[in-house]
Amino acid sequence: MQRTRGAAKKALEIDDTVAEAHSMLGTVLWMHDWDWAGAEPELKRAIELSPSFADAAENYAWYLALMGRRDESLREAKRALELDPVSVNAYRAVAATYFWARQYDQSIEYIRKWIEIYPSSQEAYDWLKNVYWEKGMYDEAVAAFQKAATLDGASPKDIALWVHLYKVGRVRGVYRRLLAGALSARQVERSCGIASLYARLGEKDRAFEWLEKAYKEREVEMVFLRVSPNMDPIRSDPRFQDLLRRMNFPP
Repeated sequence: MQRTRGAAKKALEIDDTVAEAHSMLGTVLWMHDWDWAGAEPELKRAIELSPSFADAAENYAWYLALMGRRDESLREAKRALELDPVSVNAYRAVAATYFWARQYDQSIEYIRKWIEIYPSSQEAYDWLKNVYWEKGMYDEAVAAFQKAATLDGASPKDIALWVHLYKVGRVRGVYRRLLAGALSARQVERSCGIASLYARLGEKDRAFEWLEKAYKEREVEMVFLRVSPNMDPIRSDPRFQDLLRRMNFPP
């Protein structure tokens, strides 16, 4: 991130009309610095300088989605799709915005379009799995997981193990198994992901313990807190609102 910031600032020192540099700097400001107020002018300036620059629209769409400004986010993401009809980033932005707005059917619609263009996209099937899971369509979620895992190169044995686990333990069993795996692989697992699993299991104190670690480690995934369904079980807790405040999210 620091290298990206440096490159953007250097480019703007030479020429402050470079749209790419403004968009890049704006993204660093919200993704790394949690400077939401400072990021938006940079993102908007990029679009003003280059209205046909699809990446600028996509980056602004992500920012707006994380702010909970759904309609504005969809406007920018769909405009990016018009500018670049085969953009993975734009399809991801539209699908994610609908997902975070809990409009799951619309999210599925765009993920399906994404898959039509990129049928071997493991990420698209991962998103489809997540949306089906939140919608309570667990069998469909498992089918999407199987497809994503196969595309990712997982062994048939490992895939069968997870499918069996779901059938035996259903939802909570999956969360418990994921948590056990995350804790045993702490060196590669993010604190925010562990916090999400504890939140899903209703273990609030443990969830906040790991969220504090993620906050101190300044994990990138923290920017999704305000909109992520993973946090719905603890969203009403005063500790959650305090965390958002410390991350400089607007009220």
